[in-house]
Amino acid sequence: MFESARSIMNRLGDCAKVIAVKNNPVQWTTPLGLPVVQPYRKLGRHLIKTSLQVLTLQRETDKVMVKRQRTAFPPNFVHSLDGSHMMMTTIACKEAVLSFAGQDLDYSNIAHSHLLHSDWAKLDKLLTKSNSLRVKHILLKLQNDYVIYLKFFKWIELHNPSLLTLETNSIILHILTKNRKFVSAESILKKIIGSCSCDVNLHSKLFDDVLHSYRMCDSTPRVFDALFKMYAQMKHFRNATDTFCRMKEYRFVPNIKSCNMYMSSLLSFNRADIALPFYNQMRRSKITINVFTLNMVMNAYVQLGKLEKCSPSVR
Repeated sequence: MFESARSIMNRLGDCAKVIAVKNNPVQWTTPLGLPVVQPYRKLGRHLIKTSLQVLTLQRETDKVMVKRQRTAFPPNFVHSLDGSHMMMTTIACKEAVLSFAGQDLDYSNIAHSHLLHSDWAKLDKLLTKSNSLRVKHILLKLQNDYVIYLKFFKWIELHNPSLLTLETNSIILHILTKNRKFVSAESILKKIIGSCSCDVNLHSKLFDDVLHSYRMCDSTPRVFDALFKMYAQMKHFRNATDTFCRMKEYRFVPNIKSCNMYMSSLLSFNRADIALPFYNQMRRSKITINVFTLNMVMNAYVQLGKLEKCSPSVR
């Protein structure tokens, strides 16, 4: 796979080595006419003697670094072509009166570097240029380090919460759940569901965004279970039922603890008429029940005044 790309990279590196061994820096001109010279040279020591001490300074010499010239040329050359192509595309779109939009990945890389060094002062300056798309790219770049990931999320939440869309929040839920940070995930999920209470359609959109970002984050089905469980805990019965049905469409099922919590919440509101059909859905979905489940089934029959059915329910 990518054999052609690798052979091109090796060819560019070989060309750079031929140039560098003759003590010449690699240089080229981009399609836009911009001259580029790689600045990699060996460092030498320069001594400065004073009446008190001798200072040793480092400064560039006339000798080029052959290895650095060779390894840096392929990516530098390709990036220069990418940048030139984007600029030429932008100019062509402007001449054709077309809109052009692109994501500056350098912004994400710079922000990522500041986060690794906890340089919040520099991040504050970048915040004015942030948008939800850039935040999304940074979150995806940080997904293997949930500690920094959570710090960045809280920083955005504090300084500019409008940048956190349903999609970015869904990504956060996936990363925290995948790293087994269930308490943090539930706290964020509770805020999201609370903010959706004024718009019924947002609950469906939330599931869609969680589903869309599922593969993007190489996530775990437990995030859907967490969503169902939180609806049950917050007594959002209609949303819990809808989430359960949609989970089944994609072959996800909640665990028995979440199902028991939903049944318990229903029975606390005397909704045995919903709890029992849900129990039947659990059995059809082959969810393994436990003694707590059976206790709630009997409780549901008691609420409905159907005591004669309590005994068969335990079989």
